[in-house]
Amino acid sequence: MEGLRDETGIFAISGSLQAAQLTVLGLRGLQHRGARGAGIAASDGHMIRAVQGHGRAEDIFSGRDLSVLRAASALGQVWGGGERADEAEVEAQVVANYPFVGRWKDGQIAVAMVGRFANGVTLRRELTASGALFSTLSDGELLLHLMARSGQQTMVNRLVDALWKVEGAFSVVLMTEDLVVAVRDPRGFRSLWAGQIGSAVGVATEDTALRLVGASELRELQPGEMLILDASGPTVVRPLKRRAISRCTMEATALAAHEATVFGKPVYPLRVKLGERLAAEAPVRADVVLGLPGSSLPAALGFSRISGVPFHAGIERTPWSDPLAPVPSGDAELVWRTVPAVVKGKRVVLVLSTLGDGQDVRRIVQLLRSTGATEVHLRVTQPALVAKCPYGVSSPTREELIAGPGTSAEGLADVLSAESVLCLERDALRPLLGGSDGPGFCEGCLGGAWPVAVETLDDQLGLFDAE
Repeated sequence: MEGLRDETGIFAISGSLQAAQLTVLGLRGLQHRGARGAGIAASDGHMIRAVQGHGRAEDIFSGRDLSVLRAASALGQVWGGGERADEAEVEAQVVANYPFVGRWKDGQIAVAMVGRFANGVTLRRELTASGALFSTLSDGELLLHLMARSGQQTMVNRLVDALWKVEGAFSVVLMTEDLVVAVRDPRGFRSLWAGQIGSAVGVATEDTALRLVGASELRELQPGEMLILDASGPTVVRPLKRRAISRCTMEATALAAHEATVFGKPVYPLRVKLGERLAAEAPVRADVVLGLPGSSLPAALGFSRISGVPFHAGIERTPWSDPLAPVPSGDAELVWRTVPAVVKGKRVVLVLSTLGDGQDVRRIVQLLRSTGATEVHLRVTQPALVAKCPYGVSSPTREELIAGPGTSAEGLADVLSAESVLCLERDALRPLLGGSDGPGFCEGCLGGAWPVAVETLDDQLGLFDAE
C-alpha cells in the first residue's frame, strides 16, 4: 500500500530430486516481493523445462503435477513490477522477468535477475548493431547475449567475462543442465543468501525463503562473491572488481520480510528502533498509535514504546483483499477496515514506512476520519521519496511522488488532509542502518546521490523519426 515494492525475488536449488517442489515453496516465501507472475525452470541433468504463469506462485502452481519436472536443480522467480503500468506494459514486463530460458551452442541456459544493469542501453545498442536479436527488454537476456559472444571456453568464465562488462545493482542466478551459479554485484546493492537443504544447496533473495524450506548453515553472499554449484559441491570465488559498498536503504526499511536478516542485521528489531527514533524526533500528543499490516507495524510498536501512547491494531486488511495489491481507486473500505472502538473519538498517530505517491495514504486518513478519529498525525520512518529507483525497486515516478526536493512538512499535511506529517531525516536514519563508520548505503530515492549513473532510452529516436 505504501508505494514501494521490489520488482522480483529469486530462489534456486541444486542437488535435490525435489528441486522443483522446493523451489515453488521457496517462491511462496518471497511472495511479498511480487505477485503479478511467477515461473520456475527445472533441470534433470539433460534438459531444462519451464512452467510459468500470471498471478501468485501458490495459485500458478497449485494443483500442477510437478512430478513431471524430475529435477536435480531448479531456478524460480516471482515478479511484481509497476502497479500503474497498463496491461500491455505489464504483459511485456512479465514475459521479460520470468526466468529467461535460452538455447546456445553448449545447450540450454536459464537466468533470473534482481536489479538493473546501469549501462544496459549502451550494451544493447552495441549488440543490436552487430546483429543480435532481442525478444524482451530483460537484462537477463542481455547477459546471455554477452555470454554467447564471449571468447572464454567454460560457462563460468563466459559469465565472469560478461559481468566484467556491466555496471549496476544486481543479483544473478544462472542455471544450465548440470550447473547453478549465483553472484552478487560488487557494490552489494541487494541481499543474496545461500543455505544447506539436506545434501542440497539453495540460494534466495532472502534468508526467509531458505528457512521456509528447512535450510541450515545460512550465509549471506558478500558483495562480488560468486557461488558455483555442481556435482563436485559448492565453490565460492570472487571474480569481480571491488567497488564502494552501496547497499539499498529500502531493503532494510521497507522491502524485506519482518523475519529477514538484511546486510547482517535482523530486520524486525531494526524497524522497531526506527519507530523509537521517530518518536524521539517527532513527538505528538495523541491517544493511540496505529500501524498498517506490513513493514510499518514494528515501527508503530517502537513509536508506542518511547512515546508512551498505547498501540492498538486499529487497521486491518479485509479478509478478501490481496495484501500485495494496490488500494483501488474506489473506497478504501474495499481493502482496509478500521476498529471503531480503537479509533472513534481518538487522536491517532499512523506510522508508515513511506508515503509513496500519497494516494493510498490519503484514503487511509479519510477512512480514519470517517470512523471518528478527531485528529490524524502521520509519522514516517524515513525521508519522503523524491525520486524513482532505477535499480529495480518498483515505485511511483518522480512526477507521481507526493514529495519533491524542498517539499515542506506543512505542505504534505495539507495534501494528505492530516494534522501533521513528519518524516525521519537521513541523518537520523543512517546510524540505525550502519553507523557513521559502517557500510555505505544507497540513498538516491531519498534525495541523495545515485552510486551508479543509469542510462535511459530518452535520447533514442521515435519509430518514424529517423531520416
